[in-house]
Amino acid sequence: MTQIELHKRIDEILSKAPDGSQIQAVSNLISENLDAKQYFYTKADENWLDFLWQNGFLNVIKEKSEDPTRYGYRTPELNYLVKVADKKPKEVVDSMLSVEISKDNFNPEVVDQFLHICGSLPAEELARMVVKIRDDKWVQLMSIFNDWGSEYEKMFATLAKNKKYDGLLILAKAVFAVKTKEAFNKNSHGYLADNPFYFKDLSYTKIFEYLVNVNDENAEKALELACLTISEIVKLGDKRSDEKAVFEIEDMFSFYDVDFFTLDLKNERLRSDRENVKELAASIKKLAQNLIGSNCQNTDSAIFIYDKCFQTLPQCRSMWRLQLYVMSLCPNAFQDRLKQAFSRLFEVMEAGKNYYEIESGTEYKKALKKSFGVFDSDYQREFIAKVLQYFGKSLEDKKEEQWHKRDGWQILSSICKFLSADEKNKCEKIFGNKCDSEFIPETSIGTMRGGTVSPRGAISQDEFNKLTIVDIIGKLKNEWKPDVLHVQNTHDDFLNPLNAEGVGSQLRTDIAKRLQDYLANSSLFFDRDVLDEHYTYSFFRGIQEAMKVDKTVAKDLDWDNLIEIMVTVVKSGKEKPFDYEKRERETYDSWLASWSGVHSSMTDVLQELLNENEGQPVIDFDKYRDKLFDIIEYLLSSPDPEPKDEELETAVSKTRLAGDKEEYQVTDPFTIAINTVRGRAFQAFVLFVYQDGKQFSKEDSVKIKNEVKGVYETVLKEENTRALMFMFGHYLPSFYFRDKDWIHGLLPQIFPTDSNNQHLYLASWEGYLANNLYEEIFFDPEFQKLYERGLDLTGDEDSNRRYFKDPDEGIAVHVALAFIVYHKRFGFDDELFKKFWAKDVERQADLISFIGRMFVSGDNARANEQLSKDTESRERLVKLWEWVLENHTDSKIFESFGFWINFEKNLFAPKWLAEKVKETLSKTQGALDWDYALVKNIDKLAEASPSDTLEIARLFLLEGGVRGKKMRMPFMYDDEWVEALRTLYNTSETKKATYTLIDDLVREGSSIFWKFEDIVEEK
Repeated sequence: MTQIELHKRIDEILSKAPDGSQIQAVSNLISENLDAKQYFYTKADENWLDFLWQNGFLNVIKEKSEDPTRYGYRTPELNYLVKVADKKPKEVVDSMLSVEISKDNFNPEVVDQFLHICGSLPAEELARMVVKIRDDKWVQLMSIFNDWGSEYEKMFATLAKNKKYDGLLILAKAVFAVKTKEAFNKNSHGYLADNPFYFKDLSYTKIFEYLVNVNDENAEKALELACLTISEIVKLGDKRSDEKAVFEIEDMFSFYDVDFFTLDLKNERLRSDRENVKELAASIKKLAQNLIGSNCQNTDSAIFIYDKCFQTLPQCRSMWRLQLYVMSLCPNAFQDRLKQAFSRLFEVMEAGKNYYEIESGTEYKKALKKSFGVFDSDYQREFIAKVLQYFGKSLEDKKEEQWHKRDGWQILSSICKFLSADEKNKCEKIFGNKCDSEFIPETSIGTMRGGTVSPRGAISQDEFNKLTIVDIIGKLKNEWKPDVLHVQNTHDDFLNPLNAEGVGSQLRTDIAKRLQDYLANSSLFFDRDVLDEHYTYSFFRGIQEAMKVDKTVAKDLDWDNLIEIMVTVVKSGKEKPFDYEKRERETYDSWLASWSGVHSSMTDVLQELLNENEGQPVIDFDKYRDKLFDIIEYLLSSPDPEPKDEELETAVSKTRLAGDKEEYQVTDPFTIAINTVRGRAFQAFVLFVYQDGKQFSKEDSVKIKNEVKGVYETVLKEENTRALMFMFGHYLPSFYFRDKDWIHGLLPQIFPTDSNNQHLYLASWEGYLANNLYEEIFFDPEFQKLYERGLDLTGDEDSNRRYFKDPDEGIAVHVALAFIVYHKRFGFDDELFKKFWAKDVERQADLISFIGRMFVSGDNARANEQLSKDTESRERLVKLWEWVLENHTDSKIFESFGFWINFEKNLFAPKWLAEKVKETLSKTQGALDWDYALVKNIDKLAEASPSDTLEIARLFLLEGGVRGKKMRMPFMYDDEWVEALRTLYNTSETKKATYTLIDDLVREGSSIFWKFEDIVEEK
């Protein structure tokens, strides 16, 4: 019986009402194979539930998982139970209640699916399940998985909506499960933010929202549950051994930033594990307000609830603060207890213990402020006298004495209106300040703020714009000096600090509005001894930004003074080298540029001046040529970058590798280069050489001056960084075409051969490969040798850094382009081509993938033009595919042909393409790195060549999919696959084999291929 026929037989069985006579038939059918079982349970409706359960067909649900640490939704019986739960909820709940769930019989898929069912149960049936969820400890059992609690939220919503508060509290007890001390310590990372709950984020369950909104009849039970839960959390803390400690248990969650008087529920996604506990505390506060604070006239009830829920809380600092807050809700009811609580401060001080554990934070002082008026005058006078006595003492440690007196002043300020005139005088005399009735206590740690830091200047931007440039310079040298601004900055608003960074931004903004005026006063912005270099940097940066915005206007400006200030900087640097060390941010509370930044901004200005706009540079090149040359020559001697900047231990710029480990690589050389003075100066040098070359005629064989060559050679000879060697390789064509013989002589320096400089060779080779391919350079015999040398690289060289362009990929791209574009000079018989295909499968796969992406499936204009104008380039694609099939066997190469399967450009005859795809998949056993093109074109292949396409489908879906490393998911492209297989089934020569393929796919791939059955059942 085929699988398709088996499905029909199952359909026949399920079309009848279930009875005892069908037991054996059902058993036989679902035992045929996994697909038959899955098909049966997918098609069976709710009417089969009793039959299946009573006859043991669902018993697999009761079995322990072979591996309880992972699961997938692969059990048909469970999926069936989920499916019919909404139709027969009572019967499904009966079934779930009968299943033993415990640590010894744990099946995570069962619990997960049961939870899914519970999330949609009606309230009456859910109320029966919550006891099992609590007693069988589902939360604890499932804690090893990433359960966000969405099903629990659905359950809480159902119970609350239907006023099933008993069930809601039972479910809350289950969700509030606190880790055992052993489990907590095992998972603890040694800091206070570890999560005491088994749930990662309780906010997803919305438990706090539902807990505080139970009806009045159940509010006391809710408070008792919440207090019991926080007690269990407190007990996770260690016993304190410090003799000066007041409380016996170490706070696991100290709540230093919490004020119980203002704490409120957030009802939002939590940012940290600690937030879970804070929300629990907020829930306790809310319930206490409702039960105690709103019922102060009933003293007995308030005290009863307090004693039941709060008096028994374990002794730690945070719970002491919570107790103070709760008692302060009804000062009259708790008058005697509050007296004892406030006087405990003096007992602790008398015993030499840490008094701050009693009074720090807000609760002691706020409770005192709220309650002090209910006390008799004798107690008030006694309390105030003791504060003056205990906190007015002189201490040997003057800093500690200062804190001591601050605390005493804050306590008296909290009750200032109750102090007599004499007591107020004593307060001022002892503590140095009058008591302040407006004083508001603050938490030990202030509320966190976040945002973008936006530095500001000493005046507004409008005021700045109205100053003359001479006045601006005067202020920059005096009252706006970085150290002066630093002193003036009050730090009141850390997101908007007053500093030189803010002033520098104002300067750059103003330059854009009156560029010519600033250019005329350029000389004022460099005074090495008086003007801070950050302002010189800001001046150059402002000029560069203004030019970049409008090059048309910039062409008509006078650049004399700007060039002169750069000449002055050069002269100063030659006389006394600048300090390139980075400036510490902490010194001025801002990121201030060093002299390195000044020189970098100069290189950027030079690039803007030399970049062309409508075929001409911004500046009159001939007029300033010599001065520009001197400036660039100086900048190319900059010490930035250095070799240490490229070593893993000392590099400033690093990239973290993917994975859990803290592993890094040095940033790629091009990125380093363009962020350093010498690297950017090299880019300006290339632009200079281009403009300088315009002085030569087409007939000149050499188009570069000797002095320019001299600078190039000097920098090359002394260069010892990957960053600049990358630039030498990358911009090599700019110099090669100006004097080939000269560059030939320098190739051993540009691409050094000695082992000590291999890292420099790799960088320059990488830079060269990251460039466009030039025919003349590629076929230059000296460069052919370089390509052959590059083919000998293993890929393991210089592995501690990131590559801008992987050399293997780069050489593959160059060889690919030469093969397709320069086919008259480069082909199968070329020695370099042979060597390329002699080894390194990864590199060969890169070539195939690149050609497919660039020429076959890509939309690159130049590639499309090449194919449209050159028939041989199109034919090369055909010849290469055939040649690779004939001469190579490694599947990695053939997996890269995915981008070649395309009809859009009419590059391949449809029948030929189908044949090559079939042969390619035969080499890979159905695998492709990128299979989108195959799927999108499979229907066209079926029309062109049914027999080949049938084999393609078999290889791709069956051999490479179901039987291979990964399952193919045709439902992502239903239309294409269905249409292709329909074509094959309706074609006489492939009809029978197509039926067999669909049958095999259904048998081995099951439900994802059931849709294909419709094809063979169509009339």
